[in-house]
Amino acid sequence: MAKITISKSGGKKSLPAGKKFLIFRISNFRFSWIYALIFALLAAAIILSLPIILRHIDGNPYLPGEHSYYNARIAQAYSKDNQIITYDPLSYGGRPYVFDPYPIALSSLSRLVGIESASRTLPFMLGIFSVLLLFMILKSLNVNPKHSFLAVVIFICSPLYIDTFSKSKSAGFAIFLFLLGSYLFISENLFIASLSTIIFLVMPLFGVAHAASAILILLAYSISFRKIKRYLAVFIPVTLLSAVYLILLNLTLTSEAPGFAQTSFVSSFFAGIGSAAGISIFVIILSVQSIFITWPKKERFWPVYTIIAVLSLLVLLNKDFVLYANIAICALSVLAFFHLIKSRWEIKLLKKMTLLVLVCGILFSAINNVATISKAEPSVKTVAALSWLGQNRYSIGLAEGTMLSHYSNGVWIEYFTGMPSFMDSKFEFAPNPNGRYEISEEIFQSRDLKTVVSLLSQNNIRYIFIDEKMKEGLVWKRPDQGMLLLLKNNETFKNIYDQDNMEIWEVISFG
Repeated sequence: MAKITISKSGGKKSLPAGKKFLIFRISNFRFSWIYALIFALLAAAIILSLPIILRHIDGNPYLPGEHSYYNARIAQAYSKDNQIITYDPLSYGGRPYVFDPYPIALSSLSRLVGIESASRTLPFMLGIFSVLLLFMILKSLNVNPKHSFLAVVIFICSPLYIDTFSKSKSAGFAIFLFLLGSYLFISENLFIASLSTIIFLVMPLFGVAHAASAILILLAYSISFRKIKRYLAVFIPVTLLSAVYLILLNLTLTSEAPGFAQTSFVSSFFAGIGSAAGISIFVIILSVQSIFITWPKKERFWPVYTIIAVLSLLVLLNKDFVLYANIAICALSVLAFFHLIKSRWEIKLLKKMTLLVLVCGILFSAINNVATISKAEPSVKTVAALSWLGQNRYSIGLAEGTMLSHYSNGVWIEYFTGMPSFMDSKFEFAPNPNGRYEISEEIFQSRDLKTVVSLLSQNNIRYIFIDEKMKEGLVWKRPDQGMLLLLKNNETFKNIYDQDNMEIWEVISFG
């Protein structure tokens, strides 16, 4: 039988000619391309399952995060009405709805398995397929198989990957479509490459950051691989149509930045600083080192440097750009990691300790994010209180009206009670979020009953939800502060739920 030989480290090893797997070695392990892919997919499946498993162990079977329940509610509306939604009657007491493709996909799956199962299954599937696509993209670009495998593993361990695909977020669908479009775009088959146009035309529906990131990243690729003609053929229509859509959207609907909920560049970009979801500082260190390593070949790598710098700076304008900067930074960081492995150090122990610190740092960022998601709201107590209201509000004869709480509770109120919230955390294109925040703060902090009742009446607020966090510093610091003192007036307010430090109050008189 014919033999082929693959060098291990100077020696030779014989393999049957029928074996076409490219063998490579990481540490003392050998993987073929297919085995490397299987291990990567298995790692992704495990790490995406951990937050849900830990939540169940902790006695919280509910979906993590606001996005999960917001998208579930919109998906249910699609399933019920079977038509495109243009108005959301619950968010901010009623507001125009900006189209997002993700709830439609979620609605389609929910018809088969139910909304909560769909909200777990769809992001999980998108996360797995995103890993598969990234692996296939790197392989198509003839990236060293060792580098491809490690790049995918670092991406899987990134807090942004875990946060995006452990929750039911439209950003996960956007990243999946971006990777799918990129894989089609780099194909040698021109017809397949042209199909990427359809995918990229969907990107502006997720927001300007997703569309702009796709346009910029594929521009960097096209410059590097001298495929400018292909890029122009695909992205001239994509750019023009994206610009028209986004300009019309912003002319039709106004959007103001919430001054009370601003996030800094540092907290959006770096994991563990103000937010668990960001880019690991250890991966950033490796990527910076990779720039120094590849600097002698800067003529080849300058598009990579540029796209990372541009996407990182754009995070100042829109934090969604960090999702795409993360992909590029994870891929680049691998070069420094292997450089450290191959380099000769006079003190071998120091080399091993350096690698150990980097590996542990990357893993720690992943573990920290998993732990954060496992503890994420809503709590069992929150769901119990709001579900009680949703199930009993008609039987106990409660009047229609808006519910006031801290804006971070708005999405839970809308989903579990089916009642409109005065304010939630969906700030983009929201009607006057800064003004509403000022009104809610005036209501919460005032001890003037007439002022509070007047504001409640003007805004049709008939119910108030107060949770443990609000009484422990989120809104009030003392038990008799502001509105908490006024709630003792039983001619104006009636307590209809009080369990586990969760309270629901009804405004029974505006007189």
